[in-house]
Amino acid sequence: MAIRIVHCTDIHLDKFFNYGDPAKGERRRRDVEANFVQIVDYAIKQKADIFLLSGDIFDKVKPSNSIRSFLANQVKRLSDAGIQNFAIGGNHDAPKMGNETLAIDILQATGIAHVFSDSETFQEKIITVGQEKVQVIGKSYFIKNQSQNPFKNFNISKKADYLICLLHGTLIGMNVSPSNPHITQYNPFGTEDINSKIDYLALGHFHNYFERTKGNTTICNPGSIEILTWSEAPDEKKFVFVELDGDNCKIKPVTLQARDYETKEIKLDTKITDITHHIIDKIKPIENKEKILRIKTDGIISMDAQKKFRISDLKREADRLFFNVDFDWGHEIEGIGPVFLGKMDNPTKTFEKYFDKLIGNEIDGDKKKFLQKAKQTGLQYLGETNDIQ
Repeated sequence: MAIRIVHCTDIHLDKFFNYGDPAKGERRRRDVEANFVQIVDYAIKQKADIFLLSGDIFDKVKPSNSIRSFLANQVKRLSDAGIQNFAIGGNHDAPKMGNETLAIDILQATGIAHVFSDSETFQEKIITVGQEKVQVIGKSYFIKNQSQNPFKNFNISKKADYLICLLHGTLIGMNVSPSNPHITQYNPFGTEDINSKIDYLALGHFHNYFERTKGNTTICNPGSIEILTWSEAPDEKKFVFVELDGDNCKIKPVTLQARDYETKEIKLDTKITDITHHIIDKIKPIENKEKILRIKTDGIISMDAQKKFRISDLKREADRLFFNVDFDWGHEIEGIGPVFLGKMDNPTKTFEKYFDKLIGNEIDGDKKKFLQKAKQTGLQYLGETNDIQ
């Protein structure tokens, strides 16, 4: 009998969407919740035996009470349907300092899921599905040393018909790359680290989908369940339905309905005297009040046109035409050059990008380790500040 599994990851419940309009931010949070409900519905309809959550279930260490209740209610639906649930924490779930518990530990405390919250040692649980024994192991994201290989000191032996492993980290090699390049430093491991006795490696962390095979091990990272950043906009959002049957592992990706994102590239030149209305005229034909639009400009405009350019008027009209509009100003002013009109990253992102660049350019191994430690220390303190805010 095949073991039927639904696997999803990177839910990012309770994410803050900075749209300037709280009502729109709330609607985007509801988009994420709706897709998670769709996954739960699917698992119940397909009579899944096992449900896997591979980390970043919440977007923050201290999610709201209402979203904790939402998650518990959905997982209870799975449990009531006879599905055995397993979860680990990701880098967004793991407290950066101190010995705080994970918010997802409530699922274990209420008896509706098995949560492998230890980030240093693999935990395990053996369950019976029909006549088969299934061994599920996992560990949460190791926040205290984000550059550490999660398979370090792996000492689990196979004790059942199937061995499933949950991890939240970065697979290096096998032509795999993330939609967000800066996350490749997080709990990295190579194909040589994957134990051959693992039948299914249920990964999380990358927001884009991939599946690979190494020997007898099937590796799958379903990706996030909703578009969360522009770097993800080209990707379809998915979860997977997995069937383990003897030596065979069949994966069926299931596509979710994500909110529509579109980039509109607009070429400007010195002949255009009214930049504001020129851009409005270009975006009106694709008006869609449910779409998130990014306006990306290029070219050269005159100083006179720049003086007349009314960004506030453009923003007001664009917000009327679309759900939300972002701007990527790439044009230049004639005789002057580019003008910075965008917004800066928050301090944590700016700090992280700076150190990622230093680490990427450093050749000396000891210096690289020093920079990685400095980066993690800084992120821990910045993370605590962000939590307070």
